[in-house]
Amino acid sequence: MKIPPNISEKGDGKWELRFRYTDHRTGKKKRYKRVIQGTLEDAKEELKMARAKVLLHGADPKKAQEQARVKDFLDTFLQVRVSRGRGRHTRRRRHATLERDANHLDMHIFPEIGDWYIAKITLQDLDDLVTRWTTKTIHSLNQKTGERVDTGRYYAASTINGWIKVLKLYFAFASSRLQIPDASKSLEPLPEERRVVEPLSMEEARAFLTVAKERCPQLWCLFFLAMITSRRFSELTALHVDDIDYGKPLSFHYSQNEGRLVDGDKTHKRHLFPMLPEIQDAIQWHLRELIRQKHAGLHSGILFPARVKDAEVAAYRGYLSKTGVNRWVKECARVAGIKRRVTFHTLRHTCNSWLVSANVSGELIRAITGHESADMTAHYAQHISLDARRDVVTPLVRGLALPGYSMGTPMQNTGE
Repeated sequence: MKIPPNISEKGDGKWELRFRYTDHRTGKKKRYKRVIQGTLEDAKEELKMARAKVLLHGADPKKAQEQARVKDFLDTFLQVRVSRGRGRHTRRRRHATLERDANHLDMHIFPEIGDWYIAKITLQDLDDLVTRWTTKTIHSLNQKTGERVDTGRYYAASTINGWIKVLKLYFAFASSRLQIPDASKSLEPLPEERRVVEPLSMEEARAFLTVAKERCPQLWCLFFLAMITSRRFSELTALHVDDIDYGKPLSFHYSQNEGRLVDGDKTHKRHLFPMLPEIQDAIQWHLRELIRQKHAGLHSGILFPARVKDAEVAAYRGYLSKTGVNRWVKECARVAGIKRRVTFHTLRHTCNSWLVSANVSGELIRAITGHESADMTAHYAQHISLDARRDVVTPLVRGLALPGYSMGTPMQNTGE
């Protein structure tokens, strides 16, 4: 790992940090120097914090207000965002949330106003920024080349409102540090047209899976599991072949966000789902199909791999992207004759809708879907047995089985 020029190794896990800065009280050049104990990553983080402290505390307050730029507070902002609450109620934010905030700042906010002086920004400037965002086109990532291609489509109001939310959080943080008025305080979000997710009926689900088996057989099992387990895209696509043990429940221990694996789902919970015979047959059929196709991502060990030859240098390290999968979802829905909007998230809502229609208890639904509206409800949901979940889900799985269709003879689990 490359060592930055402002850090030097002293041996025995010790690192020396050094950099020059200008003391705004005297106008003289000064040198910061300190030795810390830890890893190289610890040294990098300490260097960022030290520079931030010099900016915030080593400068004259008036000059700091005038000279502080928007992008100067990124490191300290993310450090504060790591945890929420106070005292014993402190709870760490999940990595995907911090990564999303940093991405919004780096990709959409800093390129526009990163070099602006915070004290000079007005509400009108921020309104103009939002107006520019509404005319910004979407650039999609090409997994094969790693380049972003202009799609010609505009960002939705809900997406831009996500940027506005992070912008307001960032400005509130920076303004409090500089002790100046917050220009973003009165910034209003864009009006949104709320889309109601309409789940598929049993007939529509069967038609959808029939088309998927013909059009994109490498994704058929993914769609099937989404409907039955009601798991999120990030959890299903994080599964590896080694995670599958046909004698044990299906275990969702990880989720992935653009190729980065994290423990548990978005609520940091891990979930188990009964390994029904139909699910076992579907997974085995899927693996045979990958072998038959000589799938480019078969060697990666990912259960639902992307079509990339070198997973290590691919855009998402060999994992599927939600954008690409949603294209297939929309295509399958169109061919199946489903007129309304269908996305991968619709498949997750489908199982939930069927369970509600069957008058299943709320605790059992949460145990299956992972929805947690209250800590106490979640506590009881975790204690519902796998047998109870099996009894509820089995009729749904068998209802999706196509007449006269067999997934084939189950393969023997060789452990390879």
